[in-house]
Amino acid sequence: MAKNQTLIVPKAVQDLLTPQAFRILKHLVRTGSITQREALLDLSVQSLTRRITELRSFYEITSVTRYNRSTGQRYMRYYLGNLRKTYLMEAAEV
Repeated sequence: MAKNQTLIVPKAVQDLLTPQAFRILKHLVRTGSITQREALLDLSVQSLTRRITELRSFYEITSVTRYNRSTGQRYMRYYLGNLRKTYLMEAAEV
């Protein structure tokens, strides 16, 4: 997350998310998007689609199909929508 920002997740939502889904949520807040490869290598999450389904119960997450220009391989990139307006607040300077 950016400096001086705190992720505010309602307790009811936090209790319903798995630890992997919560890690993905933090990554989405920090970077704005995620792919299967990033989830596997950076977060050790093997089933990103399952965790995205879990997060979609609470947050707006969109997906876009992209293509690798050199190989032509197709992949999905998931984006977090409107969370910054709803669940982020500026942390007070200490």
